[in-house]
Parts: sequence; structure tokens; C-alpha cells
Amino acid sequence: MHMSLYEFLRQKRMNKALTQREAAELIGKSNHQFISNIERGSAKPSIAVLKQLCEIYDVEYSDMLNAYIDGEKEQAVLIAIYKWTALQKDEDDEAKTQSGRDPWVTSF
Repeated sequence: MHMSLYEFLRQKRMNKALTQREAAELIGKSNHQFISNIERGSAKPSIAVLKQLCEIYDVEYSDMLNAYIDGEKEQAVLIAIYKWTALQKDEDDEAKTQSGRDPWVTSF
């Protein structure tokens, strides 16, 4: 299983023994919450920020790119699963309405 971009960034920061505040300062951000928000997945960093983080964490661009791509794939899969589940529920509800019974319940 691949790690998300956010987990990857947190791990690389910790490998460098940097606090969130120190990492934020090194990329020119005065608010340490900037790094916290990224690592929690509540903010999506720009490519420019990712490149800066590569520099301070001593990470190859290709490794960062792979983590970024893995995160995007994971998000796309979750969206697809949600849509599929919602579509299936809609179809089941429609079948139930048309037949008057739940299509997944069988009579014995």
C-alpha cells in the first residue's frame, strides 16, 4: 500500500528532525499551521511549495511526484467507489419502488 502525499511529507519532515514551525519558516511561511494543514490533508500544497519541500527535506522530485500521483489516484478511487455505491443505491431504490419489495431480500 502506498502512503498518501500527506503522510509522505510528514515522514520526510520528521526524518529531517524539523518541527512544523521550522519547516514553515524554511519555505517562507510565518504560520506553522501551514505545514500542519498540509500534513493533515486539509490543505493541498501548490507545486511550488512541493518543490520547496523537496529541497528542505532532501527528497528527489521524482519521489515527491510519485507520492503526489499516488494521492491523486487514491482520491480518484474513493470518488469512483462513492459514485458507484450511490448509483447502485439509486438503482436498488428504483427496483424496490417498481416491484414493491427490496431486490436484495429473497423469500424462502
